[in-house]
Amino acid sequence: KRNIVIPGANFSLTSVDANGDLVTQVARTDSQGKLTFEDIYVEKEYELKELSVSNDYALLALPIRFIAHVINDGSLSVQTLSGGTFAGNVNVALGNDGYYVVSAIIENEPKYSIQITKSKKNKENIKVANAIYKIETTNNQEYDIDVVGRTAANGVVTLSGLYLNRHCVLKETYVGSDYIVSEDEIGFTGTTDSNGNLVIVMDDSSPTFNGEITYEVNES
Repeated sequence: KRNIVIPGANFSLTSVDANGDLVTQVARTDSQGKLTFEDIYVEKEYELKELSVSNDYALLALPIRFIAHVINDGSLSVQTLSGGTFAGNVNVALGNDGYYVVSAIIENEPKYSIQITKSKKNKENIKVANAIYKIETTNNQEYDIDVVGRTAANGVVTLSGLYLNRHCVLKETYVGSDYIVSEDEIGFTGTTDSNGNLVIVMDDSSPTFNGEITYEVNES
């Protein structure tokens, strides 16, 4: 969503000087989501890396390696070499001071949250407090991130910081002495539809959310 800017994200821009030493600049996005690096040279490779971003967004997975060329008509062209990519076109303009200004957009994927409501079986008006839920998410085919939460007095818990397009498994781990812990493991993936809206895709073989456990999802 390019109308939503992200302030406070930290980036580094690294190159190698004539002596083979690394030269790094660091900058942070301002309240408009913008940052500027200066003294960038043509025909020199650079690596742009996101160092940190708000917890509501996923850090860029790969740095962006690029180089700028002067082409035959004297204009500037920016070529992405490897790693990540810029979103959309890279714009080049000649400033009033005679230096080229390169403008590019970088997009972070938003994380999302899932709100669980736990009710007594066959009595959805009776909510269950202190039930503990865990979501395991996969990265590179391994379960490596756990998000854990406990239902409040209204039976509700929100599990946040989930990554889009990563498979998740929801498990109930505790419900107190008056109830039996469910053995169901609910598998799902958060993704977006053609309009960019957040949707949950359930595993074909997974138990589904039912009257005991209901959910709603939100972008972080």
